[in-house]
Amino acid sequence: MIRALALATAFLLPGLACAEPYPTYESVLVNDYAEVIGPEAEERIAKVLQELRDDTGVEATVLTIRSRKDYDASPSIEAFALGLFNNWGIGDATRNDGILILVARDDREMRVQLGAAYHQGFDVLAQEVINADFLPDFRDGDYQTGLERGTNAVIARIARPHAEGLPPPEPEKDGGTTLPFFFLAAAVIAVMRPVRNRIGDIVTRFRRCPKCGRRGLSRDRSIETQATKEAPGRGLTVTLCRNCDWRDEKSYTIPKRSSSRSSGGSFGGGRSSGGGATGRW
Repeated sequence: MIRALALATAFLLPGLACAEPYPTYESVLVNDYAEVIGPEAEERIAKVLQELRDDTGVEATVLTIRSRKDYDASPSIEAFALGLFNNWGIGDATRNDGILILVARDDREMRVQLGAAYHQGFDVLAQEVINADFLPDFRDGDYQTGLERGTNAVIARIARPHAEGLPPPEPEKDGGTTLPFFFLAAAVIAVMRPVRNRIGDIVTRFRRCPKCGRRGLSRDRSIETQATKEAPGRGLTVTLCRNCDWRDEKSYTIPKRSSSRSSGGSFGGGRSSGGGATGRW
């Protein structure tokens, strides 16, 4: 009887040892537990994520794991990403605008999980980013390039526009060319330009004027009050039509600056309600 109990315990112990439902994070920026990112690329990714935090207060983080099977079983990567997001508390607790980029290498699946504050239209945009910027390199086994390219696209097309109060762009066709093509090109340009030249400024050029219906809008932002660690700032966005006299002015809030510039620290207690998109290759 004792021998049988010992044998049963020996079978159970490995399962108990792997009972942690989610990995713990060592950095609030990048945790490459699948070891698919080189040191230089990881530093570049961490840098743009830190700049996003400093500029907007948005907490976006990259996590790679070998497999979901290394943790407690989840029925899907969607369920795993949602549980992990809320377990870590990614994002500011009052704004719920955090973003999780999760890659499960051996499962050949990934998820961009969005905080509860993101409009459903950003789910569609997240799917476009996954298909265009992550998956092509992942299918070639080049996870490092895909993660760097995809993270930059998530920042330029989702995180920064949302932080500025912009709605998700609506895909439309014009002369056989789809606007997502322009969004992709604009994302590349936005990464190379100074911080003030955001993706939304470029996308605006392809939108139609509400008054005359022609393309050619221009947008300019000015900071009226700088954000500090103690208080948010205030800015003004002015959109003009080059073809008529249409003008639109909107004020926006600049979130408080991050109190920590290191890769350590902790997340702000944000939550997700399930929004985002999934990719498989």
